[in-house]
Amino acid sequence: MNKQITVFSGVLLNQGKVLLSQRDEIECPQAHLKWEFPGGICDFGEKPTDAVKREFMVETSREIEVGNCCPILELTIGNMIGACCRLFASYFYVI
Repeated sequence: MNKQITVFSGVLLNQGKVLLSQRDEIECPQAHLKWEFPGGICDFGEKPTDAVKREFMVETSREIEVGNCCPILELTIGNMIGACCRLFASYFYVI
């Protein structure tokens, strides 16, 4: 079964440093302990900027403002949690 999801992530830049979060998902060994930019799935009807703000709050307890959007990346991830996912990701610079 193929599933298409939309994910938005944020890049938090502060004094030349970038914030990364480490995944804690024992049930998904491919992702467990891997590093990533905070973000997640955009809910139906949700604005991408609102999705990034919500996910940053959930994952880092930080309230942020979203800046410029980088170009959209299209990735295909196979066998993710037993299903093939087609992932559309857009990375935002966050101020």
